[in-house]
Amino acid sequence: MRKIIILFLLLMPVASFARKPIIPEIKHHKIEARLNIQKHTIDASDEILVKNRENLHELVFFLNRNLRVKAVQVEGNPAEFQVVPEFSAADVIRDVRKDTKDFYANAQLLKITLPPHLLNLFRVKVTYAGKIYDPPHVPAYARDAAAVETRGVIGGKGVFLAPESHWFPAVETSLASHEVTTNTPSGWETVTQGARISHKTEDGRLTVHWKNDHPADGLYLIAGRYDVRELQAGPVTIYTYVFPEDTALAEKYLTYSAKYVKMYSKLLNPYPYKKFAVVENFFPTGYGMPSYTVLGQTVLRLPFIVYTSLGHEILHNWWGNSVFVDYATGNWCEGLTMYMADYYYKTLRGPEQAKEYRYGIDRNYTLYVNDKNDFPLDRFLNRTAMYTRMIGYGKSAMVFHMLRRWVGDAQFYEALRNFIRHKQFQIAGWADIQKEFEAVSGLNMTVYFDQWVHKTGAPRLEIKDVSRHKTSGQKWTLGGNLLQKERVFRLRVPIQVYFRSDTLDTVLVTAQAKTPLSFSFDQKPLGIGIDPDYNVMRRLNHGEMSPVLSLALSDENAVIVLPSRSTPEFAEAYRLLAHQLIPPGDGMIKSDVEVTNADLKSGSVFVLGSPEENAVYGKMGAALKGRLAFRGKTVSLAGNTYTGKSVIAAFWNPLNRQKGLCVFQAASPKVVRSLGMKMMHYGKYSYLVFDGTKAIAKGEWPVKENPLIVKF
Repeated sequence: MRKIIILFLLLMPVASFARKPIIPEIKHHKIEARLNIQKHTIDASDEILVKNRENLHELVFFLNRNLRVKAVQVEGNPAEFQVVPEFSAADVIRDVRKDTKDFYANAQLLKITLPPHLLNLFRVKVTYAGKIYDPPHVPAYARDAAAVETRGVIGGKGVFLAPESHWFPAVETSLASHEVTTNTPSGWETVTQGARISHKTEDGRLTVHWKNDHPADGLYLIAGRYDVRELQAGPVTIYTYVFPEDTALAEKYLTYSAKYVKMYSKLLNPYPYKKFAVVENFFPTGYGMPSYTVLGQTVLRLPFIVYTSLGHEILHNWWGNSVFVDYATGNWCEGLTMYMADYYYKTLRGPEQAKEYRYGIDRNYTLYVNDKNDFPLDRFLNRTAMYTRMIGYGKSAMVFHMLRRWVGDAQFYEALRNFIRHKQFQIAGWADIQKEFEAVSGLNMTVYFDQWVHKTGAPRLEIKDVSRHKTSGQKWTLGGNLLQKERVFRLRVPIQVYFRSDTLDTVLVTAQAKTPLSFSFDQKPLGIGIDPDYNVMRRLNHGEMSPVLSLALSDENAVIVLPSRSTPEFAEAYRLLAHQLIPPGDGMIKSDVEVTNADLKSGSVFVLGSPEENAVYGKMGAALKGRLAFRGKTVSLAGNTYTGKSVIAAFWNPLNRQKGLCVFQAASPKVVRSLGMKMMHYGKYSYLVFDGTKAIAKGEWPVKENPLIVKF
C-alpha cells in the first residue's frame, strides 16, 4: 500500500547531500514495541543487524517524523546521531519516481555516525517513541469505494502500521528478517509476519513474540480486539483474527485457507511460511502480506470472498511476498496472481467462464487505456486508477496466458517452480521470468517480452476479403487477409474454421500488417473465426463489444447530464454523484437545458434521472428502443417489468456510435447516494436493476455480429 499524502513545508530548512548515502545491507530487525492505545503512541527499540562494507562510515535510516529518537547504540556503546526532519527525496533515494517519493513523504532521516573497525556484522540499537495517529480517510477525489488512506494509526478501533508508516528504522531497499515482540493491553491481539513463538498475559498486558526467519521487503504490524481461532494444515498453522461480532465466519475462513494453501503447494512449491492468518481490519482493505492477509470488515463479510479474493491473497505468499518484486523494473506479481487465482478459478468452472473472463480483460483494456494514459508493464508499480489496473493486472495476466499457450502447461508450471526455487526471498523482475521460460522451453523470447513488457499497446485485428471456392478436385479453398491495425505485433493468432459437424482449430504466426490466409479442405467450410475465444491480448473492435457501463465510466470526455425537473432532494443527490463520477479536469457536467448536440457527440453521455425529469431523453431516446421503456415508476427492461426499482443501463450513443450512453433512474435520493460509487464495480454489465441497494437483475446485451467471425 503506497497511498500517501505529501506534505511539503517549503519554509523549513531542507537537508542536502553531496552524494546519496550508501545503502547498508540490513540482515535482521529485532523490535520490541509497547503500544498505548489511548494515547496513540508506540514506545519501541529496534536492534538492527548490519553487514559492514567498505567506506561505510554512516548509517541513514528513515523513521516516522512524529517519533522521537531517545538513544542510539552501536555494539552496545552510545553513538552520535542526528535527526533531519526535512530532506529532498531526490538527494537521498535512488528510485525517484513519484510513487516512490510519496512513500517517504512522512519520514525523517536518522543519521548515525559509525565508529571505526567494526566487525563484518555489527549491531545498532535505536530506542524511540512517539505518536502515530492518522485516522483512515477517503481522499478528496476517489472513484474507488475502498480508496482509503492512512499514514499509520494507533487508535481505539485498531492499529495499522505499514512500511510507509516508518514505524521502525529502515533503509530504502533491504531484505531483512524480523523478530517482533509486542506489548498491548489485555484483549488486544497483534499480528505481524512470521510464526507466533509465544503468547503471554501478565499484569493486564499481553506480550506476543513473532519471528520470521526469512527476509522480507517490508514489515506491517496490525492489532485489534480480536477473537483468535486456529487450525493445523500439515506444517502450516492457519489463524483467523476477527472481531467478536464476526466469529461465525472464522470456521469457513480457516477451512478455505487450508484448502488454498494445500492446492498451491501442490501446483507450485511448498507454502513458504509457518503460518497463514486472515486478519479483519476496521477500515476497507484487501492486502496480502507475507504469511497473512488483512481484509476490511465489509469485505470479510461478503459471502463470495472465500471463493475468490481469499485464494488471491494466499497466492501472494508465493508471488510478491516471498519472491519479491523489483519495482524498478515493473510489478509483475499482480498480473501473475490474477492469472493463477481469479482467472484460474474461472477455468475450474468451465471454458465459457474462462472465455468470458479473457473477453472482459480485452474489453476493459480497450475501454480504459488510450494513447494518453498507456504505459509499458515495466513501469507498473501499483493500481492508482482504473486504467492502471487494466494494464498492470489485466494485460499482465494475458501476457502469462499467451506464454502458457505457447509453451504448454507442463513447461509453464516448470518455469514458475524454477522461478520460485531460484528467486525465493529475493527481489526479482521480468528479466528473471523471461530467463526461466527460455531455459525450460529452449525458445528465444526476446521479441515477446520486448513487445509485451517493455513497450506499450496491444494489437487490433481485422479480417478482410474472405472467400471460399470449390476446386476441380472436389476440394474447398478458404482465403482472406488478416490485418493488424495500428502497431504490428508478432502474434500467435488462434483461428477456427467451421464445418457442418466439427470445428478445426489452428494457430497462425504473424508479424505483418497484412497476412494472407489460405486453407484447403476436403469438406465445405461454413465460416472462419479469428481469435473467437479471446486468447490474444488485443484491442477489441467496436462490433465485438456490447455497450456496458464502463463506456461512460472510462471516458475522460464523458458528459453528465443533470435533470432540470427533479425535486430539490433528487437534484442535490444527482449533483453530488456527478462530481464523484467525473475526475477534476475531465469531462463536463451540464443540465439538460444547457447541453448541446455538440456536447452530446463529444463523448460518452451519462443521463441522470427519468424521462420525466431529464429532457435530454428526447435527443437520445432512440438508443433505448426495444430494450428500455419508462412508464412513470414502472420500467420495462430486457423483457421484464419492474415497479419502484432503480435502473442503470448502457447503450451506444446514437449521436456518436463509438461512444456510450448510460442512463440512471433511482427510486429515491437515498439510493442515489448509496449506489453512486458502486457503479464503478458494475462496469462490466449493460444493465442492472436494484431493490434498494441490492441488485436483483443484471446482464449484458448480446453482441449482434462479431466482425472477426465470418459465416457463409
